Amino acid sequence: MMSQDWQTLGEAGLQFFGKVTASISHEIKNALAIINESAGLLDDLTLLAEKGVPLDPVRIKNHASKIMKQIQRADGIIKLMNRFAHSVDEKVKNVDLYD
Repeated sequence: MMSQDWQTLGEAGLQFFGKVTASISHEIKNALAIINESAGLLDDLTLLAEKGVPLDPVRIKNHASKIMKQIQRADGIIKLMNRFAHSVDEKVKNVDLYD
């Protein structure tokens, strides 16, 4: 009976890790999609500039800022994911729930 309890607990744990991983990967893909859209717009602006349309430095700076913000967002998500992944490295550990 005890073996069955551990198996059930293990399955629930794997399901939990799977759901968390799916959520994390979704958030990372969202950040990458925004980066891709901003990079595409910057590419379009460059093509227009090559045809003689003047570049708006403020617009370029705004899109560069959006890209940097999304990179920082994705980096933060990955850091939290890594921390979560390593949360099983120790069987018992004190944690600060507010952290």
